[in-house]
Order: sequence, then structure tokens, then C-alpha cells
Amino acid sequence: MAEQQEHQKKRYESDMTRKDKRELEKEKLHSMGWKGKLEYIWAYYKPQMAAILGVILLICFIVEWVDNMKKDDIFYAAVINANMEEDPDLAAADFKAYLGDEDEYHIVTIDTSLQMYGDAQTEYAMQAKTLALIAAGSLDVMICNEENYEHYSEQESFFDMKTEVLSEELYEELKDYVQGDAILIQDAPKWKELGLTAYEPVYLCAVASGKNLENTVAFIEYLFQE
Repeated sequence: MAEQQEHQKKRYESDMTRKDKRELEKEKLHSMGWKGKLEYIWAYYKPQMAAILGVILLICFIVEWVDNMKKDDIFYAAVINANMEEDPDLAAADFKAYLGDEDEYHIVTIDTSLQMYGDAQTEYAMQAKTLALIAAGSLDVMICNEENYEHYSEQESFFDMKTEVLSEELYEELKDYVQGDAILIQDAPKWKELGLTAYEPVYLCAVASGKNLENTVAFIEYLFQE
């Protein structure tokens, strides 16, 4: 008897118009508790909900992709074995302000994540990241201690400061700090203020594969401003 009633019910529902079916569903939902409503909606509308979620995620991905396409890395400096107590984002924002660049899609990065000490596995991973940045032409400036400077200088990773980076005027002003393909910045007023390193000497090198040499020069001027 129950099976017959259920069959008749399904048959009756199949003959209903869409409007009648919507009204029937409203009545069913109205008679249920909140838990029953959720289970009912999930059971009957799962494909539609999955499709809607997929469309929303696709839209979010496209928006993020388009937004990232607009971004332009105008300067990237890596500080090896940096003082992690200081916020590098503040330094990046300060340098961008010094450039007078207000374009929100122009990105200045001061990367302090390269900590090359501790266990061998961590140091290897950090060296691999550094080499990847250099190979990709993403890294404009490397700031490091003497040991790391000598390691990468031997590989001819840097521009010569006097002949390839600094103008004659700027070289004359800073020649006491220039050391071949590096410039010593531990006594630079702005670098002291930023406090991003605790070791001395501090070498700043212009990476030969970098794409923003003009802003590299501007960064050096920024550090030595009184």
C-alpha cells in the first residue's frame, strides 16, 4: 500500500508544472528543521551548487591572474642572513616613496628570507633559491657578508661598480666605499637606520642579470643620503 502511494506521489509530481513543483518544494522545506533543510538542499541541488562554486572560483582565478599580470617588479634586493627582527616591507615602502613611485602595480621587494646558516639542508635550499633568482634575472641587488660576497663574486655574478654601475660623479662621491664589484654599506646612514643586518662588513652588489640597474643606482643613493 505504501509503495503504491509513493508511486502515485511521484506520478503526481511528474505531471506538475515547474511553478507547482517550486511551491511543493517550498512546502517541504517549510515543514523541515534547519538540519533537514540543509540535507535536502545538498541532496537535490548538489550539482548546481558545485557548478556555481566552480564558476565563482574560476572568476576569482581570472581576476587574480589579470591583477598579477599588471604587476611590474621594479626592484628586488635580497639581504642574506638578515636581522629578522626588522620588517623589510617598511624598507621597501620607504625606498618606493624615495623613488616617488605611486603606482600600486610597481613592486619593490626587500627579501630577508635567505638565511644561509644552520643545518646543511637549509643552507643548500637557500643557495638554490638564490641561484634561481639570479638565473631568472629577478634579483637586482644582493646584500651579504664577506663570505657570501666572495662566493658569488668568484662566479662573476656582479657588475663592476666603477665601470658598470656608478656614474663618474657618484663614484667620486662614494669611491672610499667601493671595492671592485661591491660597495660597503655598513656605514651608510640609511642602512644603519633600517637595521637589516647585524654583521660587518656589509657588501652591496649589483647582480649582472638584474633588469633594473637604474633603480639599483637609486637604491645606493638612497642608502647614502644624509
